[in-house]
Amino acid sequence: MAQADDEAAVHRRFRLLPNESVSWVGKPVPGAPREPGWLLVPAVFFAFAFISTAFGVLLRMIGTEGGLLESGFVALWFTTLGIVIRLLPSWWLGGVEYALTDRRVLFRRGAYRRMLEVRQITYARIHWNAGAVGVGHLELVCAVPRGALLRRLRVMLYDVRDPDRVLARIRGLHPDAMPDSTLPLAERLDPDENVVWGGAPEGWLLGWREIAIGLLGALVSIAGILYAIKIGHILWTLELREGVMVTSPTWLLFATATGVSWALMEAVGAGLIYVGVFRSRELGRQTEYLLTDKRLLIRRGLKELSIDRRRIVDVADTPSGRDLRDLYLILDGPGARALADSGALAVLAPPRDALAPVLYEVRDAEVLKELILGRRPPSGEQDIREAA
Repeated sequence: MAQADDEAAVHRRFRLLPNESVSWVGKPVPGAPREPGWLLVPAVFFAFAFISTAFGVLLRMIGTEGGLLESGFVALWFTTLGIVIRLLPSWWLGGVEYALTDRRVLFRRGAYRRMLEVRQITYARIHWNAGAVGVGHLELVCAVPRGALLRRLRVMLYDVRDPDRVLARIRGLHPDAMPDSTLPLAERLDPDENVVWGGAPEGWLLGWREIAIGLLGALVSIAGILYAIKIGHILWTLELREGVMVTSPTWLLFATATGVSWALMEAVGAGLIYVGVFRSRELGRQTEYLLTDKRLLIRRGLKELSIDRRRIVDVADTPSGRDLRDLYLILDGPGARALADSGALAVLAPPRDALAPVLYEVRDAEVLKELILGRRPPSGEQDIREAA
């Protein structure tokens, strides 16, 4: 009786159809560690607040009217923004709940609901949490075209316990049949799933987007060096030109404010170089492609992508240098009314960290295209549940 009451409560909260049956209900894991960006961005805003306050106090010390008040408002704004960004995930996810029925995947927070029909799901991404074993985000995506028909159709289940098992439920499998999530990707296939091909990207493991990020970081670092030279010259000659003693509070405050500004510029530049070049190459070495008789799987670091092969209608390829090719998977949309090109027609390739349905820098592209398109399961109802 209690179980029936619970299911009735779920029907009321999610406003389900009378004939929908609930197979799973979940919530974000409380206290799950956040991604580094949720810590670094507030730290940058707090640094801006400190710099603004320091310059405001400096203006007051040299007798400028109103400088402290304006700088104080700016510092308060940066501090408030940093606190909001730091606390936003915990506040937002505190009232979130997920549900899986025989028809839909639903996300609910209060009166806000987002849903995606199971038959519309084209592929799924899992973003494993680096600080919590067995916890991650499950992103369910419906392929959409580019241009005038572009729209965003996806549902993100944040901080889910065992997201691979939740995906197994969506695909119509029994979650108890899924191996441990800590095992390698090739050891976590379906019980009756067979590997057709396996590989990894070759070449430089970098795209033009990653190179551009690295170059931007280098420019920021060079600007920081020029800034340090200029400010160093001003600090060195401040006593001679303005009579400000090196040990005076005014000189020390000016040196501290400009020093924090320089350190922030160099940190941003170094971070962009690391993300664009070194981190991208490291994740490239951790990337693997796996083609089975049912799915195409891509793993890049802590992210995994799973595509039902029946959703792949074609493969577009572009040169990647050194006799390598980038393969873009052309995916069908709901009821095959639209095709998503995975970024094949874009000026720049999709960011590799986003783990788009693209196989970067592969050799023997023609053979691989035949394998992807030629050994698919029999055509039938375009429903991800039949991938089992």
